[in-house]
Amino acid sequence: MLLAMYEDPHDKTTLGLWGRIACVWAVAFAVLHFYWALGGSWGLSVSAGPLAEERPGWFVVVGLWGVGLLCLVGGVLGWLLARPRPRGLAGRVVKALGWCVCAVLLGRVPGSDHCWVKSLRRSGSGR
Repeated sequence: MLLAMYEDPHDKTTLGLWGRIACVWAVAFAVLHFYWALGGSWGLSVSAGPLAEERPGWFVVVGLWGVGLLCLVGGVLGWLLARPRPRGLAGRVVKALGWCVCAVLLGRVPGSDHCWVKSLRRSGSGR
């Protein structure tokens, strides 16, 4: 399994492919959140449930504009991960941010009963 995941650093065709895919995906989600924040409704009820109909101010500001901006930050991070990392502190910061985002996204699997955040809430240790 590990051999299948190995990426040859000399193979220029796949170098950074996953970072570019993450960048495009994050920007697509940002565009969708900005569309919703500007009043669009296509697909919002699936994502937000009853909040899609009510659209309270905090939801528009934090849940739509805020998440859209976070998606753009994720797009920049994906773009940085697709490029050859600089040496030193800057390279370590980009790598650490990539791993942190990975951990957060793995912990937030929507609708999953295996989500560790839901497990903590059920057990009472997440309070």
